[in-house]
Amino acid sequence: MAPTTLQPVKGAFALFREGLAAVRDAKALLPAAQQEAVTVTLEKAGTAASLAEAQIAKALGFRLHECTWPPQIMLAVKTPNGEEKRCPACGATTDIRTPRRVVRSSGAISTEQGDRSPENKPRR
Repeated sequence: MAPTTLQPVKGAFALFREGLAAVRDAKALLPAAQQEAVTVTLEKAGTAASLAEAQIAKALGFRLHECTWPPQIMLAVKTPNGEEKRCPACGATTDIRTPRRVVRSSGAISTEQGDRSPENKPRR
């Protein structure tokens, strides 16, 4: 997928986030009782925007990393071995030559079958 494919979508989300920031700045002008309601609504809108962004990215074929909610869109980075996907939040990587395998900084490995970290090994 060409990076230019996402430019209009990224631009739309950037404008939406700018609008949220403007409302966040303006809420200081409201009475204290209304500020709390606006804060809650802004948090919901921010979460909804992030979730929508992740859903669009997934529909376009991008990989997601579920270290946070909403999930992070994994970004392509160049490495000495070629290219891999990296989570911008936690730094987990996915080597594109071995799909569906995520190596976390803690050394745990996630696959389609679930987390393979030492704490989550199946009991025998």
